Amino acid sequence: MNRCHNVAKMVRKIDKELMEAILAELSNGNKTGYEIYKTLKKTGRKISSRLVYHYLYLALKEGKVTVENKNEIGNFSWGNTVNKRYYKAK
Repeated sequence: MNRCHNVAKMVRKIDKELMEAILAELSNGNKTGYEIYKTLKKTGRKISSRLVYHYLYLALKEGKVTVENKNEIGNFSWGNTVNKRYYKAK
């Protein structure tokens, strides 16, 4: 019996409160996913940066946010530029 056809796709339940908190953070201006994660983590939420990026991906897919890539100059261990993704609420 081929078990591949019986495998259900896992779907993570969306926490509407977390999505609203992420969008509220973006209403204060453009931010990176890590900046959003740090701010929400300070409020006592038990979240991971991976979860924040997942929600940003969903918000982008649903047209709730846009993303802009920016190269920034600095002194990093790998060189002097970094490409950051800034998210913006629509």
